[in-house]
Amino acid sequence: MSVHETAKGWQVDRRDAYNRRVRLTFAGEGAARATDARLDQEADQQRSALRSFRKAADLNLGEAVNEYLAARVVSESTRRRETQALNTLVRGLGNKPLASITPRAVAEYMERRKEILAPWTLYRESLWLHALFQWFTAQWFIPANPVTSNPKPTAPRQSRARALSYGETAELVSNTNVRLRLRVLLALDAGCSSLEAHNLRRRHVDFEARAIDVHPVKQHAFRRVPMTPRLESELAQLLAGVTSPDAPIISRASRPIGEKARSHLSHMLRMRVSFEMRYHDLRHTFATRLAAVAQRPRIVQYLLGHHPTTPTEKYDHPTEEDARAAIQAMQQRESEQITRPQGEQIP
Repeated sequence: MSVHETAKGWQVDRRDAYNRRVRLTFAGEGAARATDARLDQEADQQRSALRSFRKAADLNLGEAVNEYLAARVVSESTRRRETQALNTLVRGLGNKPLASITPRAVAEYMERRKEILAPWTLYRESLWLHALFQWFTAQWFIPANPVTSNPKPTAPRQSRARALSYGETAELVSNTNVRLRLRVLLALDAGCSSLEAHNLRRRHVDFEARAIDVHPVKQHAFRRVPMTPRLESELAQLLAGVTSPDAPIISRASRPIGEKARSHLSHMLRMRVSFEMRYHDLRHTFATRLAAVAQRPRIVQYLLGHHPTTPTEKYDHPTEEDARAAIQAMQQRESEQITRPQGEQIP
């Protein structure tokens, strides 16, 4: 028996799963038996850990991810998203043995993902990553969680994006120099993002068709955006005499590199106006004004370079004037239907 009475009291004498001897003495039998039960439970956990460690020695990351997904009780849509994100993790880290994954490898992977993902998408993937390795630790597949040493993921702050008014855009265009005005018009009249504008070359501008070919940053297809008269005038003045098809539209000296340069561009624009704004607000302004007149939402998605499943609605910011105009248009259509002869409908 592991619990027996001695001259000094009740003694617990047993060995754990690692064959280490544990000998404890208590004054009462109840405390001794409670401690013995706790030690027995810990020994079961240790034996489970040893079995998992032996199993994890030959367990690759992909196999461990499959076991994790099989144990998850979630909806099908969540399972598809997690499967896609975790398969990307396996490709990024490599299908290496689970025990060989280090905190540094996980941190380098997240740094690479930070360059191509939006903040909320990165935050969601980081939560899945923490949950995955926490499950590996709880199942005794690994002795320690390699993600806990990284900073805890925090939700990004809410976007401050908005659509500028016509007065604000007029003030911005009139107070910018030639170099900044072109960048403003590419976003305001063509919906180009900062990187899309800097990827434009002379061969992408077609003055005969009065359109520019924009190559999105996140997709491989391009879109053809018709030019407004003022954007066409600015490009014609800039490209007069330029013959090289690879000549950049935006000078390389002002080419942004990373988030700090984009913040610097927004700062340069704010210095010339009397209101608060960001450069990306111009793209939201383009989407908002386009949605007010376009008959099909897919047209707005196409001109923004969004995939058909992308929620373009977040780029549309209706104003009070837009709502008032919509109510007036509805009332006008209703009155026209009432005043027309019976049986005749407005198409």
